[in-house]
Amino acid sequence: MKFNKNLEENSEMIIQNLDLLDKQLYYGLLGDFKTGYEIGLQLQKERPTCNRCKFNMGWYELQFGNLHKGHELLTCGRFENVFGNRHIGCSQPIWDGKPLKHPNNFILFNCEGGFGDQIIGIRFVKEIVNKYNGRVIVRCSEDLAGLFSNIPEIHAIITDDTLISPNKNPIHFDYWVPSMSAEYILNLDFNTIPNKSYLTISDSYKSFGQEKIKKNTNKNKKDNKLNVGIRLSGNPQFEHEQHRLFPEELLFNVLNKYKDKLNIYSLQKDNTYKLPDYIIDLDKDLNSWENTAGIISNLDLVISSCTSVAHLSASMGIPTWIVVPVLSYYIWAYKLNLDPISNGEFTSYYDSARIFRQEKYNDWTHPFNNIELGLKNILI
Repeated sequence: MKFNKNLEENSEMIIQNLDLLDKQLYYGLLGDFKTGYEIGLQLQKERPTCNRCKFNMGWYELQFGNLHKGHELLTCGRFENVFGNRHIGCSQPIWDGKPLKHPNNFILFNCEGGFGDQIIGIRFVKEIVNKYNGRVIVRCSEDLAGLFSNIPEIHAIITDDTLISPNKNPIHFDYWVPSMSAEYILNLDFNTIPNKSYLTISDSYKSFGQEKIKKNTNKNKKDNKLNVGIRLSGNPQFEHEQHRLFPEELLFNVLNKYKDKLNIYSLQKDNTYKLPDYIIDLDKDLNSWENTAGIISNLDLVISSCTSVAHLSASMGIPTWIVVPVLSYYIWAYKLNLDPISNGEFTSYYDSARIFRQEKYNDWTHPFNNIELGLKNILI
């Protein structure tokens, strides 16, 4: 169910008449996790076979630090089209994470979800190859194939659905892995998720990014300013996009205070925002993931909402500050300690990322106060 952008405008009468499942979502979006969890326990008793109920409780299990149990429940969302993808329609089994019977067994790693989800998941290919000696074929979105081709552990990349159809010249593989359940299959926990940088690009794309930055800033060797990229919003089709959108003025106001010490670039694709004149719009240069990665490789910091660009930047090892709503995406559900430089949270998924979490629904001042603190400290 979709609620008004301002949840507090939903009348008490409407809320009380909601189905329990929608009511749980409502309180979660408000950040009332105690009530949301209690409703979840009630739903477990009343609807023990409901996949949506199990999926919702998966987020709470992650919040409690139970990654394996959380993913076991999240997987139930596949049957309701709210998590990952349906079965790919092959006869080969999903790999169970146990030692492979033969050293040359092929595993099809099926990238799921949007671009950001696929960037999150691709890290696990190295784990499969290096720990289990599997030979991995990656199936991903065509737009990401070039970027992923730099991962040496990948045996081959496919993007055409017909290649796995049993009636249309199928490729050979022995097992397959749905990428958004890789943590569960590999039996990882929040302490063992691979979180070091895992995406690299060729020198030609690094040079492309360097050229664009020099061209747009007349940057010379004496320029000691920090190069900062910003991304305000992601896919407008995301179901809860309206709840992760923050007022752009909050970010602009913080950046304005330090604009004399920063070179600031917009990484917003198809930009519809009115940017201040001190922010350089790189929209026209973001015409491929490789070009985008090339530009990011020349930045010192990226500040973004929870977008695919944020995942790209963090996966490359670039310091990345990610602004998330009070009910965050599932990979941010588990809270770690704060970084004393910025009060941003560490995250199990990227050692280069910090999470700036909204504490109260409809109030974004807390994360941006901490972003201001972080900028102040690193610019001293």
